[in-house]
Amino acid sequence: RGAGRTAPGAVTVTVETDKGDETKLVLLEGADTKFHIRSDGRPSRVVVDKYGAAACSNGAVHSVLSFLNDLDSTLIVYGTGDEVSTNREAAEALQEAIRVKWSNQRVPIKADRDVRDEDLKKGHVLLIGRPDSNTLVERFQGALPIKFRSRSFETRDEAYAHPGSGVIAAGDNPLNKRYSLVVLAGLAGESTLPLSGVLLKKDQTAAEVLVVPAGGKAKGMVISPKELIFEVGGK
Repeated sequence: RGAGRTAPGAVTVTVETDKGDETKLVLLEGADTKFHIRSDGRPSRVVVDKYGAAACSNGAVHSVLSFLNDLDSTLIVYGTGDEVSTNREAAEALQEAIRVKWSNQRVPIKADRDVRDEDLKKGHVLLIGRPDSNTLVERFQGALPIKFRSRSFETRDEAYAHPGSGVIAAGDNPLNKRYSLVVLAGLAGESTLPLSGVLLKKDQTAAEVLVVPAGGKAKGMVISPKELIFEVGGK
């Protein structure tokens, strides 16, 4: 998992089936290692290191919290295509949460209609809103480890469509990959507002994706590189 790096001595291999996951720790014996995993269910995929426990040169560079190390080069951008007042309120809540918890520093806020590419190239970009409300989320959603649908989103083969659900996801800033692009989006206005508190919660996981299901607790996800996912059964 990465040329020029020392391979891990062991790695988890997960078989996804119609009856749940079966995971086994495989000891690596060299360039090629044979192993067996038994399952009661019909297998659909095999994923190496599904939960991101091993070092990986082709894994994600940025997490949802990467910007905290570089607040001088961070910009918050809220969407104006829909739910404008809610998105602006969520942006201001995020700005205040950062100020209170991180050295009294106030991150600037702009509307998506007022931001230029030159602004985006300079640092981390925190986007508030879905693709249908924030033009930058629509423009850059290909850089994110999630897929937005009409009033729903998918991540790691899990779909969420309840208006009370929300997601925070990080990828590379497409205009300057040194920095991150982070999206905070609820499937309705009321589920967008709490996301700043979720993101900056004490001891929050530095994951690529934080899913906040309706009525549930936030859960962090590591998205496996495509090279480590193998379809089973001709899919």
